Amino acid sequence: MATSANITNLSVLQGIAKEVYAKLVEDARVEETFFQENIEFDKRAMQGNFYHQPVAATQNVGQFFDVPDGTADMTNYPPVSMESQDAQLKGYQLADRLRVSYEALSRLQNGDSASFINEYGLKMLSLWKSAKKNYELSIMFGSRGIAQVQSILVAQSGGNITVGLDYDQCAPGMWIGSENWTLQYVQPSFGTVTYSGSSGAQTITINGQQVSFSAGGTDAASAANAAAAVNGSLATSLQVKAQVVSGAVCSLFSNDPNLAGSATTLSVTGTGATASGANFTSGGIRGSGGGKSVQVVSFVDAPVGGTPALKTSDFNGSNTSTAVAVGDVLYRSPAFGSEPLGIEYWLEKTALGAFLSSVTTANIDAAKYSVWRASAVDLLGKKLSIARLADIVSQAQDRGLAGDVTCVVCPKLYAQILGEAEGTVNKDYSYSKSEFKGGFKGITLTTYTGDIKLIPHRFMKRARAWILEMDELLQIGSTPLVDRLNGGKDVSLQLDAPQGLYSEMRLFANFNVLVKAPSHFVLIKGIGYDA
Repeated sequence: MATSANITNLSVLQGIAKEVYAKLVEDARVEETFFQENIEFDKRAMQGNFYHQPVAATQNVGQFFDVPDGTADMTNYPPVSMESQDAQLKGYQLADRLRVSYEALSRLQNGDSASFINEYGLKMLSLWKSAKKNYELSIMFGSRGIAQVQSILVAQSGGNITVGLDYDQCAPGMWIGSENWTLQYVQPSFGTVTYSGSSGAQTITINGQQVSFSAGGTDAASAANAAAAVNGSLATSLQVKAQVVSGAVCSLFSNDPNLAGSATTLSVTGTGATASGANFTSGGIRGSGGGKSVQVVSFVDAPVGGTPALKTSDFNGSNTSTAVAVGDVLYRSPAFGSEPLGIEYWLEKTALGAFLSSVTTANIDAAKYSVWRASAVDLLGKKLSIARLADIVSQAQDRGLAGDVTCVVCPKLYAQILGEAEGTVNKDYSYSKSEFKGGFKGITLTTYTGDIKLIPHRFMKRARAWILEMDELLQIGSTPLVDRLNGGKDVSLQLDAPQGLYSEMRLFANFNVLVKAPSHFVLIKGIGYDA
């Protein structure tokens, strides 16, 4: 059983000689390390500021044909060589720290398990567990955010605010043990359109994608019609939503602030229409002070279709809570703009290549190269049945998927699919083929598209699933999570802190995530459940 220090403030150990503690501390936090254990880590040296990975973007064309006339040699056509591209990724740094006072070290270094625990050793286990969770979340949702605000449940008061999270975008397992986490609320709004002039046919154009609507007799009606048209059109494929802020102003926002880019434009055409705020912007971190964050007070989940509640408070007097609004995306502080490209970011961003004229990820344009475009399927509240899953896999196979298929889902969705599949599946009893355990962590669904390995992951968002080809995923960087640098020969990350009379344990990683063939991957969203 995993153990870690459950005593967060070492000062409570002052009277430890008078108390009797169990030998081991029960750890109630959720742990999940599937991706960091199953994605190869490729250590390499940087060239300049980037890690470089050659990617085959097109196939070689060298075949030619001729009729068998028996009188002439075949016509020799010149071959067209395979075109490769240079995928470029920065190595982002992850560090995790834990403080241990000198008093605690002197008191506990020769611990007697009959009276108290070895705090130092268990604190180290706790640090590793925390760092592995952050590492896993970075692989999955880096540069994407971990949740989105759906409503304000309790208005800001005394530094506290309670927000409702989008049920479909929430992963309860992620929030277990999250009290005292620091978060950033990021404003994803990118532009507004203000209408004036006569009524009539109007068109909003978002990066070449047109959304037509009818302007009403008033500016307010025009804004309302435009918002309805955007929300009910293919513009949602761009992760774009619209809402009427007030009167004639229609505000557009994206649930991914990282879709920002100077090439992304918005325009309005039609009789008498004008537009303002015509470019995507990242919006930035809410509240004064820029990088200041909020702190998690509590999290309460909800039944199907309900609203999970997250209570946060101002962190170090930042007053950030006063500026929270519906639509904000939550990031682990200070991750926004400073973390790797997670799997979900890759799937969402490269899928836009089918809609936008230019979407560059890792220096390769998804709009130009089909292998660099993932697929996105919105079920619009329908259940993910085995037949529907097989059909979606077949779409990925049409786009080059040929290897083993892994589908990652949340535990609730896993249970729903398992209920349909019970008695018809080959059960895989462990991530390791050489190890047998009672029960099972994954199942293999045998369908007309081949075998699909279904894996439940505690940090997956409830209305989403990923179809992956694990061999096409790669971690690139100088080092995975370690407590020593230079191979552990000379640089220990357990050291005295120069600014105080205490010791620190530190863990460090330098990495990023590369999807080598996004066209083999599918993002499934909008998954529905039985009540």
